[in-house]
Amino acid sequence: LPPPRLEYGKGNGGRQIILTPKDGAWNSTEFKFFESASCESFGFVSFLPPHKASMLQEFCLQIVRTCRSTGIEMPDSPKFYEQARKNDTVEMVLKRIADKYDRDGIKCDLVFVALFSSEQYAQVKSCGDITFGLVTQCILPKTISDVAIKKNYSTMLNIAMKINMKIGGINTKLLDDE
Repeated sequence: LPPPRLEYGKGNGGRQIILTPKDGAWNSTEFKFFESASCESFGFVSFLPPHKASMLQEFCLQIVRTCRSTGIEMPDSPKFYEQARKNDTVEMVLKRIADKYDRDGIKCDLVFVALFSSEQYAQVKSCGDITFGLVTQCILPKTISDVAIKKNYSTMLNIAMKINMKIGGINTKLLDDE
């Protein structure tokens, strides 16, 4: 079977971008998503040690730039930053955030969660996404490093694709066979 052709949004020249994967991969620089979502506000939770804060700021900067380059509307910085304390559980931190949303009438489209370890992932998804109704994007230390230090565009683009889907966008559309 020939690979499907993928339709994205308009490129820099204003023309619709159509890509055909080769060997299961495709080069996807300088394109917009088929339908880019809008993220009016986002938050950030860190379970990493406090001295990692500057690396997390750089991560945010790079992800916001990448999201905007693909058409996602996104503010410059998070609406809130929550540093987990030493004895905090995932549930305690996410409950504090959910309570603050309710109390202050805050609307937040996405919460980045910097995990200390992959074991926290299931807890974040259970408590955040299911119990408290938060749309979360978990990130591990290696991913943070790939974005903030190594500036790995593939990693940034993969995160942007996940974000776009989570907040209601459509990354690409399969073109009908001719």
